[in-house]
Amino acid sequence: MFSIILLGALLPFVLGQQMDPAKVCLPDTVQFISFNLDKDEGGVGAIDFKRQLLGSVTPTRTIVQDLAAKKAYVTEPDGSCQASDIADDAVLTQCLPARAVYVAEASWGFGPNALTEDGWQLPFNGGTLKLLITKQPDQPRYIMLSRFEDCKGEASSSFYINPTLNITQPGILDIPTNCTAVL
Repeated sequence: MFSIILLGALLPFVLGQQMDPAKVCLPDTVQFISFNLDKDEGGVGAIDFKRQLLGSVTPTRTIVQDLAAKKAYVTEPDGSCQASDIADDAVLTQCLPARAVYVAEASWGFGPNALTEDGWQLPFNGGTLKLLITKQPDQPRYIMLSRFEDCKGEASSSFYINPTLNITQPGILDIPTNCTAVL
């Protein structure tokens, strides 16, 4: 009897924790500074969901992804470029896909200045992607921290700061025309 009462008391709380990932959406456009914590490398990133393009510029490479065509273009510092396909489960979408699972709430900072985020986890490109996404009232959401662990257990973590809704980095979303296809 006690178990039934306890279940009845906890069920609304547990069900209340269910969050719809499709309602967690990034803005149409966003530019940010990224820092890969494993490679000790910073750069600039941008996403334009209206044009279905994602770009990243670091000292070691430039990456442009055509999300609609599911193609990635990687340009090395020497100017060489390779084009490859993006797996279906590795295409970044504006809103979290249904396969995303809510993990927990977290916060950065203290008191009234704390920045609150939701933690999410989803299968991604044959591995697992974990995200911390901001959730400030009346503010656009953006990814603050990501961690990708591939099927071999190798991980890569990145931190994203200074998001803006305008893309100002010249050429960051330009698809290169000199790429060779990776087979």
